[in-house]
Amino acid sequence: MLAEEKPLSLQARSAIGYAEIIDYLAGKETLEKAVEKIKINTRRFAKAQRTWFKTFKNVNWLNVSEDNTVEHVLAKVV
Repeated sequence: MLAEEKPLSLQARSAIGYAEIIDYLAGKETLEKAVEKIKINTRRFAKAQRTWFKTFKNVNWLNVSEDNTVEHVLAKVV
């Protein structure tokens, strides 16, 4: 992937997961440290998304769990 003729774009290289694994493959980090950084960066990104979503005031959010069927979710929407 990194040695391909058309390497990853700068944006792709900085994506969560890619950046940390690239550092691991380059010998800059241990695998354990890279995995820990992925977890931390994912949590930070999720928090930023939650904060951003709070800015949408005219939205009716649905509480859906993974055991809800499509039909159950559709009934909530309708």
